[in-house]
Amino acid sequence: MAGKAKQKALISRQLKALIMELPYYKIAHVSHGGHCPVVAFNALLLSCFPLHVNMFNQFWSPKAMLLNCDYVVDKAFCRAVLAASKWLQQERFPHDIYDPWPPSPPADFT
Repeated sequence: MAGKAKQKALISRQLKALIMELPYYKIAHVSHGGHCPVVAFNALLLSCFPLHVNMFNQFWSPKAMLLNCDYVVDKAFCRAVLAASKWLQQERFPHDIYDPWPPSPPADFT
């Protein structure tokens, strides 16, 4: 019986170092039985977005985002931040992906 092949992902050294130190990843890594890109990406989302389960599900699940980004974790994380900006709406995230870039400076900025 052939074993289940582990999926590999591309990730920058800096982001990998950050994920490896996350408490959520350390707990999930032990319970999952080894390194898994989906578990690592899920731990990153959990540490950045407290309501990540509500935001990132179905088409926007961690596994789906990794699949859409060819298992490049950095690219998937950028996609998640853009998706979160739309989910949080304009009053909580005023400079979402459709506003002009760069955003205008604050009125009191000199």
